[in-house]
Amino acid sequence: MIRTVLLALIPSVAPVAALQTPLPRPPAPDLILINGRVITVDRNFSVAEGVGILGDRILTIGNEDQLRALAGPSTRVVDHRTSSPTSSSSTKIR
Repeated sequence: MIRTVLLALIPSVAPVAALQTPLPRPPAPDLILINGRVITVDRNFSVAEGVGILGDRILTIGNEDQLRALAGPSTRVVDHRTSSPTSSSSTKIR
């Protein structure tokens, strides 16, 4: 009896999933810094190639391809071949 009920429910899930709208795209960063070294302060002190910034907040970190995929038409992309962006009151990112 249970097997019959479960099999009856499976076909009804597919039409509902097909009608769902995709999730909205997150906002594009205002500024993307690529080809640098972004040292995080997570458990592993991970190192990323770049950072995406929206307003005054870090939106995401990742490699160049990941960050460029998030860029919008008004996103400014800055290519840093040898510098490490830091978060410091004495450091200005232009």
